[in-house]
Amino acid sequence: MSWNEWTNLENSKGVVNLPSYLGPGIYKIRIVNKFQEPYQIPRILTIFDLDGDKEGLFMIGESTTIQTRIKTFFRVLQGKANNHVEGKKLRKIIANLGPKYNKEEYILQYTFKEMHVTEDLLKIEEGKLLQEYFNQFGELPPLNADMPGEK
Repeated sequence: MSWNEWTNLENSKGVVNLPSYLGPGIYKIRIVNKFQEPYQIPRILTIFDLDGDKEGLFMIGESTTIQTRIKTFFRVLQGKANNHVEGKKLRKIIANLGPKYNKEEYILQYTFKEMHVTEDLLKIEEGKLLQEYFNQFGELPPLNADMPGEK
């Protein structure tokens, strides 16, 4: 299966744009500007004249129910839940930015790939994507704390 199109996490009224897909898969969260262009995130390997993350990825994750996981991430950002570690981390970052954070200028988007596999295989696929990111940039996306299986 291929990746779905990038979708703004929330609409202009502050309501979450949920995918209709209810099954398992891999998902990514990124940040774009008001023109829908990703912000390039400098990564550690950029000190060696390599490009940063031009896709603007904040995180890579997996879930047995993509729709529920995206909804949970959004609720955690709003402070209505606490059961998404990466969402809590981003909420704290945004809180520290205070008035510098403007939701019209810094737009969160998600994409996902449907995967009709077991939870174990989802974790393996997530691990592969995180390993590829690490190999390319020398570190994980900003909100990902660990490689799967390395805790």
